[in-house]
Amino acid sequence: MKPNLLSDKKVIITAAITGGIHGKWANPALPLTAEEQAQAALECYEAGAS
Repeated sequence: MKPNLLSDKKVIITAAITGGIHGKWANPALPLTAEEQAQAALECYEAGAS
């Protein structure tokens, strides 16, 4: 078995909460308001994003 060369490496998980295309027409779940974006950011952080 080959050793996993990445097993001891730290990773950074990021999230693009507003995506690349803005507008509810593109995605009804897209957070647009400051409150929606803050909630989405918190959920991403709690899931492991930094």
